[in-house]
Amino acid sequence: MMPTGSTWIMDEATRNKFLKNYKTQVASATSTICATLAVTPLENVKTRMQTHNFKNVFQCVRYLWRTEGPRGYVAGALPPLASVTAVRVVNFSTYNAAKHRISDFFERMTGQSPLAMYNQPGSTPTVSTFVTFTTAGLIAGLITSPLACPFELAKNVVQTSVLVSNRAQASPDAVNDPSLRNKPRLGTIEAIRQIVQRYGIRGLYTGFHLHALRDTLGSGLYFSVYETVKQVASKELGPDKSPFGGPMIAGAICSTVPWFCTYPLDTRKTRAQSVLLGKSSEVGEASAAVAKSNAITQYISTKYDQRPDMFADDLLIIDRLRNEAIHVQEPHISGISRLVTYAAQLKWLGGKFPVDIGVEFPWYPAFGFNTSRPISQNNIRFELANILFNLVALYSQLAFSVNRTTPDGLRQACNYLCQAAGVLAHLRTDILPDLRASPPEDMDDMTLQSLEQLLLAQGQECFWQKAVKDGLKDASIARLAAKVSDFYAEGGDYAVQSNAISPEWIHHMTAKHHHFAAAAQYRQSLDCLEKRKYGEEVARLRDSEVCVNEALKESRWINRTVLGDLQGLKNRVTEDLKRAEKDNDVIYLNPVPPKSELKIIDRACMVAAKAPSQVTDAISMLGDNGPLGQPLFSKLVPYAVHIAASIYSDRRDRLVNETIIGELETMTDKLRDLLSSLNLPGSLQALEKPLGLPPTLVSHAEEMRQQDGLNRLRRSLEDTARVKANDKSAYSEGVELLAAEKAEDDSSRRKYGTDRWAREPSEAAASKLYTTAREIDGYFSSAQSSDNLVEQKLRDSEAVFRVLTGTNRDLEMYVPSSRRAAIPPEVERESIRLRGCLSEVSRLENRRKRRAQALKDKARSDDISKALLKEAARLEREFPMQAIQASQFEDLFEEQLHLYDTDLEMVTQEQHEQDQISAQVREANRAFTRAHTGDASTKEREKALQELENGYLKYKEIISNIEVGRKFYNDLAKIVGRFRDDCKAFVHQRRMEASQIEGDITSVAAMASLNLSQPHLRQYSQQPAQPAQPVQPAQPVQPPTQLPPQPQPVQQQPPRDEPLTAPQPTRANTRPSMAPGVWSPDMGIRFGAQGTWDPSKGVKFS
Repeated sequence: MMPTGSTWIMDEATRNKFLKNYKTQVASATSTICATLAVTPLENVKTRMQTHNFKNVFQCVRYLWRTEGPRGYVAGALPPLASVTAVRVVNFSTYNAAKHRISDFFERMTGQSPLAMYNQPGSTPTVSTFVTFTTAGLIAGLITSPLACPFELAKNVVQTSVLVSNRAQASPDAVNDPSLRNKPRLGTIEAIRQIVQRYGIRGLYTGFHLHALRDTLGSGLYFSVYETVKQVASKELGPDKSPFGGPMIAGAICSTVPWFCTYPLDTRKTRAQSVLLGKSSEVGEASAAVAKSNAITQYISTKYDQRPDMFADDLLIIDRLRNEAIHVQEPHISGISRLVTYAAQLKWLGGKFPVDIGVEFPWYPAFGFNTSRPISQNNIRFELANILFNLVALYSQLAFSVNRTTPDGLRQACNYLCQAAGVLAHLRTDILPDLRASPPEDMDDMTLQSLEQLLLAQGQECFWQKAVKDGLKDASIARLAAKVSDFYAEGGDYAVQSNAISPEWIHHMTAKHHHFAAAAQYRQSLDCLEKRKYGEEVARLRDSEVCVNEALKESRWINRTVLGDLQGLKNRVTEDLKRAEKDNDVIYLNPVPPKSELKIIDRACMVAAKAPSQVTDAISMLGDNGPLGQPLFSKLVPYAVHIAASIYSDRRDRLVNETIIGELETMTDKLRDLLSSLNLPGSLQALEKPLGLPPTLVSHAEEMRQQDGLNRLRRSLEDTARVKANDKSAYSEGVELLAAEKAEDDSSRRKYGTDRWAREPSEAAASKLYTTAREIDGYFSSAQSSDNLVEQKLRDSEAVFRVLTGTNRDLEMYVPSSRRAAIPPEVERESIRLRGCLSEVSRLENRRKRRAQALKDKARSDDISKALLKEAARLEREFPMQAIQASQFEDLFEEQLHLYDTDLEMVTQEQHEQDQISAQVREANRAFTRAHTGDASTKEREKALQELENGYLKYKEIISNIEVGRKFYNDLAKIVGRFRDDCKAFVHQRRMEASQIEGDITSVAAMASLNLSQPHLRQYSQQPAQPAQPVQPAQPVQPPTQLPPQPQPVQQQPPRDEPLTAPQPTRANTRPSMAPGVWSPDMGIRFGAQGTWDPSKGVKFS
């Protein structure tokens, strides 16, 4: 190299020599830099998919773009540029040197060099060449693994830093939050520094065994495939082809095959290294998150009228929040936001989903005898309780991680401890009472109260330390120390009643209690010395010495620091006590009061259990601009809201159709009955039109003809009968299932007896189903009566319906004509008056029809959904841990139904007007009857016209009755269908249960047969025959009682009725009865014949 000016350049000869000597290193470095820059975006996507649960590549790419922007695709490019380049250079250099050494070894052993054969044009791969390249690749991969592992670990940290850390601190709907793109990213150097700081140098080699295995196998496959494929491709392409053909084909194939083979190892390596990032080291934990999402998806699809895919982002986010919360391992303030955010969402979800949603949440106990075995519960509140417990642990760890040698450090530590105690109090009073299950051993009331007092004692101790450092008065320090002692004493008392807190903790709290009691008395003695109360000073020093000695009795349970403080305090107390006793005995001569007469030291309590507002008021902090982000599944309408909407619809429909419209129709029917009883309007029509047909009658008949009146009624009745038959069929199927199951249960109970067949009878086990069956049967009975009444009405009016649906000539033949006579003025005047009253009746009926239709339109437009959603949101905010019930909307129902108060008032007004019109009609008809005395033909015409008018009204009534019946049976179809399905489910469950019970009984019988008596041995004893003992019935095998895993003493068997050793039987001339028992050699073998078997005679079967 030659200097030129201020720069260094290389001439062509030197450059060519340099490239020739280092061609492997230069080529590998250049290719690695290009490849790294090209695949960095894909590498980022791969790393995130390996450490988090994305459904597919597109979801990961979309999530990455929304949360991190373009920089998310190039994150972690620096470590590969700095490390992979160096690693590849070392890898290729090692490979190049190793393959020559191995080739030389083969040449010495076989006389042929694998490299020489490989370099010959047109050569084919051999075993020696394949072994050479593979072995050299394995060696190169193994040697470069220690260099590559720390840099690849740093790359993973950088690539997932935003997804893991900032994702937890941001709002839960981060996929829609563009501000995350500006979040600071963890740098490579900072990542390495934090890993070394937390875990030491060994932390950089987390998952090294997987990394080394992946690189060793991958490198061996890479070089063997590359060299072999290149050799085959060069032979096939020939020497005249481009030299890039073979290497390019080999490079493409050798990059695919090794990754395909080693990718599972790479995934396990990434997840093993992700422990440092707050992720699980086991692949199986990813499946737990998937199971949770699946359970929520299944619940939404079965219990809600909304599609689960509407909440895909929410499902992804809740899994992220849990993964980040449960892996908070280091005492860092960022862990608080992760735990608090997830706890807030769990509280919110408590109002959306049931407690037992279908996901098992496993947690290891922190205290107790079974801390190595996880406890799993299908309980969202159990998950919340454990998250809050971890938040308490994090606060306490943060308190002891700060520098408590400074006033600010003491203040911060005390604040953390008070918050931890507050979260414990919130957990104990607000969360665990709603757990709906027994709390775990480390969360029982005594354990939590003990821990709460322990945290408060440590917080109070921080104030005591600050008071000592600041040199406050001895009396003030004594009051602070006395309260510390009280806290430790209460914590110890609760710990004694706990089954989870270990004796070591109890002894430690006892020692601290006596320690601070001694310190309080010592400080108070100094105050007495200052106030010249020498006798009291001696008494308090003596008590302080007693307390110190009590504390030192627990020396084996406390650490060296506390033990050193106790020893120092004891030395000071002992020295001061000697001095004080000597001075008082010689100089002051003050009486020394006993301990019982000493004034109790006043307490100065400086701490209180106060949980952060993010914990106690978490729900109020969820919202559009809330610090804890958007509430998840906020658009999911609770199932109780759908039930409430249905209940309101039923109440509204009953109010409208029965109370208002039904009442109007009843009043109209009464008015028509009144007119019919007065022979109206037939008498008036006969007078006004003595010849021909009245126009009203003609219009009524035309209406019935167009509707095909009589046939329409029959078809409607047939349709209703079919729906009724379907309902009865479904009902009968359910009843028959219940009857069959009852017969099976009764048969099994008679077969096995009530002792062994001890389950509930069918009527008791399915009391609701049997009650529903009786109710449905009552519905059918009452409906049958109504159907018979409608059919009777049709039969009674069928003749009139035939006339009305016939031709006008049929009507004229049915209605006789009367002679036309002059109408007297008085009759004309009364008829006009009566006609006016009938016109009022017609106007009244038409007005009611319009009002009824308007009321139906009003009911159809009455939508309570928005009000229900608003009320549900309020209930979720105020009662987050309580599932919403339909009964909570009763006040809203009452308020909404006030919309129909004016319609109810209208019914009262209509009744008043009808009473007035009815009175007017009666009076006008009486006057008309007195004035009009017609002939016989007029009377017959009046009767015929009135029958036809009544027939038309009866037709309308029967149509209305049939529509009501059809609606009733359609509604009943839903009830009987649900009843049948419930019966099927109940019978299936009962039959499965019966099968299991029969299996248990069979097993018990099989076990009982192993303990058989031998009565035939006892019958032929040499002793005089004793009275036979009754045979004890076989007892069912009792299930084992679950006990703690402690050694159990061997229990003695109860004495049996028969002797343990049977006496030797005496042979009898007659054959003993073949009673069941255990065979004995003295009995001989019998095959149904008399005597004992003789081997020389063979075997004979009778």
